[in-house]
Amino acid sequence: MKKILYLILHTEKQSERYHNIISTWGKNCDYLFYSDHEDLKNNIIKVSDNNSYNSAEEKFCNVMKLIPEDYKNYEWYFFCDNDTFVNTQLMLSNLENFSTDLVHGEVINSFHPDKSLFYLSGGAGYLVHKNIVKLMMSGVKNYNTGYSDVSFGYFLRDNNIKINDCKLFNSQPPPFFKIKYENSHN
Repeated sequence: MKKILYLILHTEKQSERYHNIISTWGKNCDYLFYSDHEDLKNNIIKVSDNNSYNSAEEKFCNVMKLIPEDYKNYEWYFFCDNDTFVNTQLMLSNLENFSTDLVHGEVINSFHPDKSLFYLSGGAGYLVHKNIVKLMMSGVKNYNTGYSDVSFGYFLRDNNIKINDCKLFNSQPPPFFKIKYENSHN
């Protein structure tokens, strides 16, 4: 079984971000971009006609139903945006430390209509084990929040799936967390 599939939220309007990823952190990884357009030779599948910012929620919900069979044989799935930088070596070296019963990422609480919801930042990305992904494929729904990470948070809460606030996932540049750039590789 393959280790990690990187599922990257995308739009055709930001084609430079595709090239940025595949020429940096994504070049030695298995990835699938899910977007508002299709380019199968570049691992981009179309999951929506909507190319606006608000399409993220719809795209996230749809990718869980439209993920091709070839991409269902991974142990872990990492969901992120097309402007997320992932330290793939650090992620791989820490895989054995991640519980398969939790979803891992940066926990936030910034959805003003429901301050009781703690969820994982889509900007930081989140790591999900295959067992939870199988449940997502049959049950994730659009909660009409306008945000994919918020919808995912509701799904996790509704299904009693716990989240892990992991300091390896950060939604902001290193100085925001008082991390020096020279230490950002950690």
